[in-house]
Amino acid sequence: EQYVMRIADFVAGGDPNNLTRNALAKSISNWWETKSPISFMRGFAFNMKLGLFNPAQFLLQAAGAINSAVVAGPTRGFQAMRTALPLRMFLLKGGNDDVLETLIKRGVHEGAGFEDPKEFKAFMNSVKNSGFFDFNATHLLVNSTGPDAAYSAFGSKLSQITEAGRFFFNEGETWNRLVAARLAWDDAKEALPGVSSGSQEFMRKWAGRAEDWALQMSETSKARWQSGLMSIPTQFWAYNARMFDALLGKTFTPTQRIRLAIAQLGFAGATGLPITYELAHQYERLTGNTSIENMDTFEGVAKRGILDSLIYHAT
Repeated sequence: EQYVMRIADFVAGGDPNNLTRNALAKSISNWWETKSPISFMRGFAFNMKLGLFNPAQFLLQAAGAINSAVVAGPTRGFQAMRTALPLRMFLLKGGNDDVLETLIKRGVHEGAGFEDPKEFKAFMNSVKNSGFFDFNATHLLVNSTGPDAAYSAFGSKLSQITEAGRFFFNEGETWNRLVAARLAWDDAKEALPGVSSGSQEFMRKWAGRAEDWALQMSETSKARWQSGLMSIPTQFWAYNARMFDALLGKTFTPTQRIRLAIAQLGFAGATGLPITYELAHQYERLTGNTSIENMDTFEGVAKRGILDSLIYHAT
């Protein structure tokens, strides 16, 4: 019994003559009790696969904003794109009212599709207070449950570096959600005519549609297989699963689903849709045509899409 107690004291850091080991043992013990090892592994996989400090991730994630604009149609899509930049500026300034007044004086609200400046203010402030952009803790690809989920006190510096390395991914996803927020506002108005934009009913509808336009990539929309140990091997299935839902479900109208498929094939090529990617793979296997992997050929662009082609030739 005394032997077991000595081992426990050693592991728990009970040696008064070794303060360094005691502090480290305490930090590790606290991390294991309060943090999730699964989140650590998911965060690590995310960093290794998508790449820390990878500028290309900004374009790849922000392409979702263009997709949403295409799906919404020319009028609504253009208005949403024109809303994105002033909304980003407003959020970067911490939702400052002076910034909002300046935007209104310059007529930005009209270009964004708001005839009434009061509605423009309501939209901007609702977005600011919604938490819709606090996604680093809840995005299904990251799902690290906050920046400190995988790193306790002994790894705070590493945590800061990791968060900085995700800047390009985070910023690209932010632009995706800027457009989603604007499109969802009109959807909520159309679904709830006469309902005040400040009501809980309206905000619930707006939040739900914003998630739809962002392809439901938040923690709250995850399926059962995206939890626990199963979430590790299936971590990067989330986008394809959500794309299937968007194309085959009732989130969008039939016309919007067709636009989404065309946009995906244009920007991401055959890899943009799970089915077309498999068809391209089988074509390559059966014909032995390796030019499909060459980004300097038409086949290569058709498989990888316009966006990948631009990134490839730019770098």
